[in-house]
Amino acid sequence: MSPYRARIEKEGRMVSTSTMVTDERKWLAGSLDGLDDDGITAFVALMGGADPLVELVFLLMPQELNPEVAEDGVIAWTISTPDRTFSYWTEISEGTLTAEEGEPVTSRVHLSMTLPVFLRLVTDLQDAVKAFAEQEVRVHGDLLYAMRVQGMFRATPPTATGTIA
Repeated sequence: MSPYRARIEKEGRMVSTSTMVTDERKWLAGSLDGLDDDGITAFVALMGGADPLVELVFLLMPQELNPEVAEDGVIAWTISTPDRTFSYWTEISEGTLTAEEGEPVTSRVHLSMTLPVFLRLVTDLQDAVKAFAEQEVRVHGDLLYAMRVQGMFRATPPTATGTIA
């Protein structure tokens, strides 16, 4: 188990509320907003490099899934940096998402992109369809499913049901 996964699970983050995760995504979006690829690369280096940031995004991704619109399928992700290529896969099944490092045996769609594009997509700073049209995302497999992936995640925090005193 990686130190990042162990810390998140120890802190109970794997079962935290969606609002907490969304706040983290919003913080990341605010940090990246307006940065070009070189700016994002510099930010990632400042945050300790791509490894912990990519792992954190995939660890928190299950909590960002909107089960009401999620469609079952396995998504292979290839995220490239100048120094490394990351391979992850996510499986959406019955409204839940599982994320793992590595390559899946089979997938409904395989998405390939650079790290700056990936971070813009997961923070809603860039539209996935536009990124595909501009050839910033390469899609292999079910193109229609790929076009719906970004919409399967919460773009805004869910409405709070309680109050904090």
